[in-house]
Amino acid sequence: MTRLRGLAVGLAIALVLASSVPARAASLSMAEVWSQLKALPYQPAYVAAGIDTGVDAPDQPALADLAPPFPAWPAAFQRVQFASIDGAPLYGHLAVRTDGVARPGVVVMHGFNSNGKSSVVRYAAMLYANGYQVFAPDFRDMGDSRSLDRDPSSCSALGCNYSNARLSHHYQTFGWKEAEDLYAAALYLKRQPKVSRVGLMGFSEGAQNAILAAAMDRRAGTGAVHAVLSFSPPADQGTQLQADPAVTATLVSVVVSPYTDACAYLLDASRGNGGTFGGYGLSVTEILARADR
Repeated sequence: MTRLRGLAVGLAIALVLASSVPARAASLSMAEVWSQLKALPYQPAYVAAGIDTGVDAPDQPALADLAPPFPAWPAAFQRVQFASIDGAPLYGHLAVRTDGVARPGVVVMHGFNSNGKSSVVRYAAMLYANGYQVFAPDFRDMGDSRSLDRDPSSCSALGCNYSNARLSHHYQTFGWKEAEDLYAAALYLKRQPKVSRVGLMGFSEGAQNAILAAAMDRRAGTGAVHAVLSFSPPADQGTQLQADPAVTATLVSVVVSPYTDACAYLLDASRGNGGTFGGYGLSVTEILARADR
């Protein structure tokens, strides 16, 4: 698969400074890796064909990964629970080899969708097949992590109805607290045995939060993040939300039904917790601003 092979080459570039890289990348110079990446054909209208060997399932167009049916997680991936920086409980799928060889790890982060990490199964499987230790977590209130805070009767495969949901302080923040979730995931993967260094791969909101998580890591001096691949991150949340109101309303309604307005959701979430968002005393404007930092 050309699109996944390109990602594998990109990760080889991103982690070439790591002390240990997969054998297929270890013997390549930076110039050679760049040459391989540039040699991949540009496919503006990618047509899925053949079998995705990472998950032993038919290939499909990239956007089809956002909705079920999803391929099953390979046997190497185990479901784990961990905590975000603020203590929010989160789920993820972890695949770490136990052969005693130190390898670089990659946290693969999904975008803004209620299915969470299920939308990145193929990418996580591809990276593991190429020799990386891999962690694919869910952001708070998305995917499996949603079940930790929400009444299951209020949720379906397409999302949760927040008018019936059990109140929780682990609300979505469109990037602010989710960046902390990703930073916590990087710390979690770095603590695993035989993980030499950690890179982040994010898509859409996950791409934005990968950049923010790397900045958090640098400010904290924890040295957990050594590389970032960021695919289609929004540069400014306020502009992103207003750029196409119809698209924004559709996305918001799928993930935080019955809302169609992101600011209305954040305002009500704030009121539902004593007038402050998660006890942090921030206005909607401040929340969105923090999602851009």
